[in-house]
Amino acid sequence: MQAVKTIGRELFGLFVADARFTLALAAWIAIAGALPTVLGRIPGAGAVVLFAGFAGVLVENLVHVASRDRAGMR
Repeated sequence: MQAVKTIGRELFGLFVADARFTLALAAWIAIAGALPTVLGRIPGAGAVVLFAGFAGVLVENLVHVASRDRAGMR
């Protein structure tokens, strides 16, 4: 039973450890989901927008973590 608790704690920690990153991804999913109603139905555009947003959020998070580590705020 202890192993199950440890695994659950680790899985939960994966999502909560960087709440800023998780919230940014969730927000981008909501924005990308609303775009087809605003822009109309362009085939493939939703996938490109979703991917570009994920890439942007990932790059921003990497820059944030690198600058935090460089400043010794780990």
